[in-house]
Amino acid sequence: MRAPVVLLTGSRNWTDRDKISRELFAIWDELGRHPRALLVHGACHLGGADIIGEGIWRSKYLPTLGIPALIDSNGRVYGPDRNAELIQTKPDRCLAFPTPGSRGTRNCIRLAKEAGIDTRIFEG
Repeated sequence: MRAPVVLLTGSRNWTDRDKISRELFAIWDELGRHPRALLVHGACHLGGADIIGEGIWRSKYLPTLGIPALIDSNGRVYGPDRNAELIQTKPDRCLAFPTPGSRGTRNCIRLAKEAGIDTRIFEG
């Protein structure tokens, strides 16, 4: 049996660490506190929800997988392509932490819902 996978997507401007912590641990409880539950996220180099979530998950010695967006030589960021890669990990749940104007997060939410993934949204 494969370990459960949790997808975290969120704004690079997200700062509410407590909210992410509560929701991540609620999901972990829901998944039976599986010792190899994997947190997948977009590894935004600017910080925010991805980096906060990774730190929280790792504090319980749980594995994480960051999949950053490719950036070409002209500085163009390929966030939607990265979001599609996140969905390809076949997550069991998606936790989303958007703020107003979070286009990339909302794209990932849409993809997760279209893939039939149980998606929970926490507006910031």
